Amino acid sequence: MVQISGLILAGGQARRMGGTEKAFITLDGAPLLTHVIDALRPQCGTLAISSNSPPPLYESFGLPVLADGVHQQQGPLSGILAGLEWAARAGQSQMLCVPVDVPFIPDTLVARLTDGATNSGFSIAASSQNEILRHHPVIGVWPVHLRDEIRAALADGDRRVGQFALRHNATIVTFDVEGGIDPFFNINTPQDRIDAEAVLKP
Repeated sequence: MVQISGLILAGGQARRMGGTEKAFITLDGAPLLTHVIDALRPQCGTLAISSNSPPPLYESFGLPVLADGVHQQQGPLSGILAGLEWAARAGQSQMLCVPVDVPFIPDTLVARLTDGATNSGFSIAASSQNEILRHHPVIGVWPVHLRDEIRAALADGDRRVGQFALRHNATIVTFDVEGGIDPFFNINTPQDRIDAEAVLKP
């Protein structure tokens, strides 16, 4: 097991799916959050959930729930900052981050991202199909020493995760799309959910 802390960004609402919190949208009979936890448990030493909802909502999952604090409602970068503070308190030097709406996380995610983060300690994922590269900047391994830089970016109103990552020399780690399934396929619409169900139940 790679001993790294893992953060699941679960704060978003699925407005195109009735406004339900994405974490609780069901796929193959289980909440999306359950799918992500199951994929990450073998790869991470500890896990936490990033959400500004009341912690009792997530009590059944048995994981710490981290609110954004003073940077609440400023998007995923504020959730990443809260996660890095949590990882730093645990003595970690890096933290894995993934959103809650990606049910097909590969079992090599942590190993490949940590291997790819050798220079800056920072890497983000991308998927590749037919020579087309798609970046997924909220899926990555983040060094805890970037906390001050994230705070400064948020104070300046800069919430763009991808731009922040590239400014701080994040390595791009590419995962191939195999069998037509993007490993970072995310569920945003009812059709996305139908497509994901088709993958799980062909």
